[in-house]
Amino acid sequence: QLKKYEAGTKNLEALLDIEDSGLDTAAEDTQDLLENLKKLKNKYDPELVRIQLEESQRNLNSLQANQESIVDTVTNAMRRFFKSRGLNLLFSIGTFIGLWWLLSRLRTYIVGKRSVIDMTPWLKKLLITIYNMFVVLICIVASMVTLYLRNDWLLLSLIILFLVAVVWTSRQLIPKILREIRLGLNLGEVREGERLIWGGVPWLVENIGIKVTLINERLEGALLKLPLRKLIDDQSRPVVANEPWFPTQVNDWVFLSDGTYGKIRHQTIEQIVVMLKGNALKYYPTADFLNLAPVNISSGFRYDIKFGLEYNLQSKICEEIPALFKTGLQSRLIRHFQDESPDFVHFDVTFHSAGGSSLDLRVLFDVDGRCADSHDVIEPEIHSALISICNEHGLVIPFNQLSLNLSEDLRKSAAAQNLSRGTADS
Repeated sequence: QLKKYEAGTKNLEALLDIEDSGLDTAAEDTQDLLENLKKLKNKYDPELVRIQLEESQRNLNSLQANQESIVDTVTNAMRRFFKSRGLNLLFSIGTFIGLWWLLSRLRTYIVGKRSVIDMTPWLKKLLITIYNMFVVLICIVASMVTLYLRNDWLLLSLIILFLVAVVWTSRQLIPKILREIRLGLNLGEVREGERLIWGGVPWLVENIGIKVTLINERLEGALLKLPLRKLIDDQSRPVVANEPWFPTQVNDWVFLSDGTYGKIRHQTIEQIVVMLKGNALKYYPTADFLNLAPVNISSGFRYDIKFGLEYNLQSKICEEIPALFKTGLQSRLIRHFQDESPDFVHFDVTFHSAGGSSLDLRVLFDVDGRCADSHDVIEPEIHSALISICNEHGLVIPFNQLSLNLSEDLRKSAAAQNLSRGTADS
């Protein structure tokens, strides 16, 4: 623009030089033309543009001199914030944390473990709950007083609005919160020192506080910490003396209703691992395992065997035959009767009942639990010994028989049919 103005000024000066133009300076038209050219020369004076350019250049240099990086801008903004409102916020937070720590330490001596006052567990929990609520209230009020003393009304107003919003949004949760407080005070349906079924497994409620602690010493890693809200709808009951907390322990041998026979390899909160003969592993969810009615034979088990003989031994079946089998079994299974602690802790052979086709003996063996891993081995030994005794003494094991009593007419008809069949064959 400056170059154009300079060129235009030169052209206007040339036009204003009337001596070389040959115009009549006295003419009215010429006078008007010269007047307009002077106005244009003043309007498009390049000195005005040059002054504006110099001013703009000075402003540009000033802006470039004051420009700073984003990091510097953020740093300066944070510095300004922490010099005023941020410092007030730090004072408020520090007051809250400091009071919370101090009053929490004092709780141990007032209503905690080091309290010199002897209180019942229920009263102690009640006082701890009230004390904690009192501590939170004191800390909030102290932090707000700090902002008031620092004359920071903006942060104070924001905190008040925040607290009002929390109370307003929590109005529907108040009944549930009250139930949780009741449970935390050990006044609910679940109480400390009682038995609770959680996830299909029995647990001992060891402690109720901010969280509920459940334990079951029979399970591996069996320590659960649950929030109070998880147990609001549950119920516990008093513990019965010597009541088992789980039907098995690790390394116990069990029978399950699905036919499984094996050794407990692991039992945790989530699963039970049963090791079968041959080291195969079978996995059950813990609740499903309990539903299969496990029979733990590691504490001892019994063989109850019924053994039938022919009716021709009717005169001997009550005394002589049981004594015979008892002596024979002891001689053939002698290794199970040896030592000071024999495998068979109890053994008896008695007459049981008169069956449809046999006289039945009852053979009982009560076996020590240490033989649980040989349950499937000992039973065949017993049956083999019973067969050997029969073979040795010529005792017959009868088949199942069915006797039919026919009326007189049916007997005559059958005889006639047999006679006719014999005549035809002859």
